[in-house]
Amino acid sequence: MNQLEALAAKPIDTSTFSFGLSHGDENFSITDLSVLIENLIKADRYGEASKIAQGMLEKNMHPLPRIFRFLLNRLANSGDVDTLTAIGNQITPEQKKMASFDNRLCHANIISGRAKEYLRKLQEEIENAKDHELENLTEKFPRGGAIGILTNHPELHEDYEQMALKYASRGITSPINVLWMHLFVQGKEDAAKKLWDEYLVHTPRVMFQYVLQEARNKQDESIPRKLLSFLHGTAVSEGAKGNAYSCLVDILEGHGSLQDNALPEQAHHLSTPGVIAEVVDLIRGNRQITVEELLSSEKYDDALLVVKEALEDVCLENMNRTALTRLQAGLLEQGKTFPFKIPPKDFLLRHYSEDQGEHFHQDIKEMERMYQWRWNEAMMADYCWMLKGDSKDGGSARKSKKRKYEN
Repeated sequence: MNQLEALAAKPIDTSTFSFGLSHGDENFSITDLSVLIENLIKADRYGEASKIAQGMLEKNMHPLPRIFRFLLNRLANSGDVDTLTAIGNQITPEQKKMASFDNRLCHANIISGRAKEYLRKLQEEIENAKDHELENLTEKFPRGGAIGILTNHPELHEDYEQMALKYASRGITSPINVLWMHLFVQGKEDAAKKLWDEYLVHTPRVMFQYVLQEARNKQDESIPRKLLSFLHGTAVSEGAKGNAYSCLVDILEGHGSLQDNALPEQAHHLSTPGVIAEVVDLIRGNRQITVEELLSSEKYDDALLVVKEALEDVCLENMNRTALTRLQAGLLEQGKTFPFKIPPKDFLLRHYSEDQGEHFHQDIKEMERMYQWRWNEAMMADYCWMLKGDSKDGGSARKSKKRKYEN
């Protein structure tokens, strides 16, 4: 057992620990201390791990990002608002952003039963904010944590809405955006439409990944279809719309299998003219047929129709390549053709400008960070795509819609 393992195996007197320098005769690096923090967390000794992390921060020595996020996540899941707040006072806004700190703090408030108090704090921040502070408030708003508040505390809906309206009055729409997503997936379409028309319809940056995630979880094709009706004619980018179309294709490819709890109205999947024609062909060929064969045939045909519809709105490279590849394979298995050429994996990279390419790589790095911690509602923001409108040279992007990639 080395010195670090020995330290983690027994109580540590953090008051005598020379953070970042030594413990007794042993000198430790940032990596050593970070590993020690990790071992303490795994032993459920969050207090000691937190004190060492705070001591490092006092010495301007930041724990390794992966382990720092691990600590923040455990503190959030245990509802330790006070320790998180103390750590938050020691790190910069940029470090908070990289660690999704405010989402974790919000989640900790939910776990500890302090959601109402946290909403009040958010409202006070926007009411007291100076104009030059608005950009920072926009960045730090806990989009994922806010979903958790609305989901777990319906009694706070009115409080949340009042807070969101305060933000919107200062030009910050992300709280309203979160409320719109919540109402949308709850099926409260009139209320969602009112918010959309008043605050979001002309906004080039819209979050709706939570909506698509719920659609996939529920295997409900009506959700992306309704979403696309919202997005039609807006400033939302082709890439964003492509995500919605791709979600619909994904659902159709996996939709329609008759589960034990299938509803009677789902029987229409068995009785369309296309399916009936295939039944006749199979019977003539003296083949045994299964329900799965019938349904899979129709679902791929429906998915192909969605792709054709999408190409009237976006170009093919803005759709999910995996969804397209899966659709192509399904059609080929049935002896049918996929009439479009799927763009190569590196298509977007090869067609991006140098600046756009840098933004792309930053997005990828952000997604890599997002998947390193355990999923919970507070991490929802880590799955939200911030959707940008057309750039100044967007004319060329619009022209690209004409490319049909016919074989």
